[in-house]
Amino acid sequence: MILIGCAIMALFIVLGYIGKAIIPHRYLPYISLVGAVYTYYVAYQKVFPTITMEEEDATVSTQKRLTFWNGFLIQFLNPKGILLAFPIVAIMYPSAHITGINIALISCAISIGGGLAPGLYALAGDIIGKKIKNKTWIQRFTQLMGAMLIIVGSMMLYDFIIDSHLFQ
Repeated sequence: MILIGCAIMALFIVLGYIGKAIIPHRYLPYISLVGAVYTYYVAYQKVFPTITMEEEDATVSTQKRLTFWNGFLIQFLNPKGILLAFPIVAIMYPSAHITGINIALISCAISIGGGLAPGLYALAGDIIGKKIKNKTWIQRFTQLMGAMLIIVGSMMLYDFIIDSHLFQ
């Protein structure tokens, strides 16, 4: 969990300062549009999921232990992490006037949540996962997550429409 939090913090800080330096403010609405389209794409995948349930495999793996730095680099260079962080640092930070030292402070706060999340997911999965064996319930939960993504995508699309002055 600490590994993930550290990687998230480094990713947000690096992208936050680079984004502030190289992305002109006039491009932010279009980055918001790209973020909205990507969010709708992910939402579509959640609303229309393909759920397969497999039997548990009881074999034990003898894989090499992952070191902190190997795991850090895997998390830091993970394309999903970059896709998560980029819209936040490119759209939300500038629109909330998060600059200077505040980029590091906000990135640190986000990384605490990001670091704690996998542990909470594992705990919830361990407790709830054993109880949910019905494919329909898993599908409904996945669709609920898709609906929430549609709301987030709509907010990003709204920002694009307002900031780009398309209808003025």
